[in-house]
Amino acid sequence: SRVWAEPCLLSCAVKKLGGSVERWLGVAEDLFGEYLWGRCDIVFLPPSFPIVAMENPCLTFIIASILESSEFLLIDVIHEIAHGWFGNAVTNATWEEMWLSEGLATYAQRRITTEAYGEAFTCLETVVRLDALHRQLRLLGDSNPVSKLQVKFEP
Repeated sequence: SRVWAEPCLLSCAVKKLGGSVERWLGVAEDLFGEYLWGRCDIVFLPPSFPIVAMENPCLTFIIASILESSEFLLIDVIHEIAHGWFGNAVTNATWEEMWLSEGLATYAQRRITTEAYGEAFTCLETVVRLDALHRQLRLLGDSNPVSKLQVKFEP
């Protein structure tokens, strides 16, 4: 894998990842089989990038501000790696079923983190994310279409 970033961020990004991508890929391959895409490069994009991360075969886009948190960087990169098996190799038919891709990638991510960092780490990460989800749902409210289990998109 390679890391791509603006010159002012490159050394920080390389230092924070420090060969971890290959380690995480190895753990994922032990769990789910061979990584089909050959390369697993990561490009750090400026803050104007509209989402935290987006996987693509061979190249994952991640917002550069995530470099401020080693824990979120670790979890989000592993999650995007998991999409190599669940989201890129096998994916949903329409965006209305995007929960399937995200759900399977989250499952795979937690399997990878458990193997790489232990059950306690994965349990703590799960509780923190679940708490954040509950807080967000309280903010949105029950009647908000975004908080429904399945969102119907207009054609």
